[in-house]
Amino acid sequence: MTTRLTNSRPPTASAASHRVHRRGPQPVGDRLASGARGKPLMALLSRRWTLRILWELRTPVLCFRELQERCETIGPVLLSQRVTELRRAHLIEPGEPGGYTLTQKGRQLIAALRPLNQWASNWEEALYLS
Repeated sequence: MTTRLTNSRPPTASAASHRVHRRGPQPVGDRLASGARGKPLMALLSRRWTLRILWELRTPVLCFRELQERCETIGPVLLSQRVTELRRAHLIEPGEPGGYTLTQKGRQLIAALRPLNQWASNWEEALYLS
């Protein structure tokens, strides 16, 4: 004797598509798939912790644990996701065993951000003086 389940139909294509969740820009090879057309770098850099990770990798090589300690409150799962995204975007690469370092493009990006860092320092100082 077989029992028939009344609500046991397989999900339809439309129902399955509702379960797919995008989590923002996803790096793919040499490009970044993003809704921000023409601005894939901005989409990547605007993600939580991304700039901090790049900034902390100014030192020659940091292992995962050192990078996590420098980023203070980032969790290991999120750090792993961001490291993967930055590797796919060719901004960081494996260094010493278990470590990460900036690629040439990553170092160029940090060099481009240094004036912004100086401006931010001046701005912060001016806030405290006023």
